[in-house]
Amino acid sequence: MDAEVAAAVERTGRALAGLGHDVFARDQAPDPELTENFRVMFTALVGSRAAAFDGSAMRPIVRHLRSAAHRSSAAELAASIGVVQARARAWILDHADADLVITPTVTAPPTRVGELRDDSDPAAELAAMTAFTGNTVIGNATGCPAISLPLGWSSEGLPLGVSLTAGWGREDLLFAVSAALEEALPWADRYPGRSGAAQASAAVADAS
Repeated sequence: MDAEVAAAVERTGRALAGLGHDVFARDQAPDPELTENFRVMFTALVGSRAAAFDGSAMRPIVRHLRSAAHRSSAAELAASIGVVQARARAWILDHADADLVITPTVTAPPTRVGELRDDSDPAAELAAMTAFTGNTVIGNATGCPAISLPLGWSSEGLPLGVSLTAGWGREDLLFAVSAALEEALPWADRYPGRSGAAQASAAVADAS
């Protein structure tokens, strides 16, 4: 995980503690079993879509995913669904003592458009995208309500997403805490690309 992204999560934790919440840190170990079996499910989803045009017009990564899907069997897909369900259940139980789990939305600051693309090696592109998206896989696998908020800023002035995940049916808690964080760490007047000094100058100018 990039240091700036980690710092955004820590900043969010301090803000929540300042608002009166009990906040504690917990390491989250990588779960390659969940990631790999989720990839099988995702690949099958891509392969299930009927193509309305010649496959040569598709991006290489899409052709790669469709090809992998057509090589997989129904038994392999069923097994992967079972693994993902079990790992998602385990993740929920691991955090059963918390009302909200706070993680980075992605594992690094925003990339330039096309930076992760690798037409010469679609498998490497898929691996890079999986590593970048990080915790969004967990959100998709568990189905728990989650929200991503721009609660940190990179050295280049780009927003850093922090994800809050609540338990089943607790959208009320998710929105309430999100609203409190937006008030504590406002971002409405911030714009990507401005440095911290420029942001401060803009705030002073607006106030005057």
